Amino acid sequence: PYCAAVVTFEPGTRLRLAAGYVGYFAELAAWDAWLVWRDAELALHAARSPSLAHYTALEDAQIDYWRGYLEARASWLPEHRASLEADLRGKMRSFYDGIQHEGAWVAAGRPRKLPLS
Repeated sequence: PYCAAVVTFEPGTRLRLAAGYVGYFAELAAWDAWLVWRDAELALHAARSPSLAHYTALEDAQIDYWRGYLEARASWLPEHRASLEADLRGKMRSFYDGIQHEGAWVAAGRPRKLPLS
């Protein structure tokens, strides 16, 4: 008589609020890395002819930020720990897609520090 029965769990208001704020807490945990990312991005945009060093500095800064963010998130939501590296690659995909045709990046052979697959 109980075949295919479904049991659901509805978290209380406090738990839902806490889960909703995890992203903000993770951003705060990675704040210093975000500042480095911002500075690298400003340097890239200020350069008249961006060099490979500009792109690798921005790449390093974004990897550091996203790793810090995702590790902080996983500390509050442990179920995300198993997918941390896949999530990091997913976050970096837009960066790599955005610079794939930039001259200095192409001339260097599109050197990625993080494989996407």
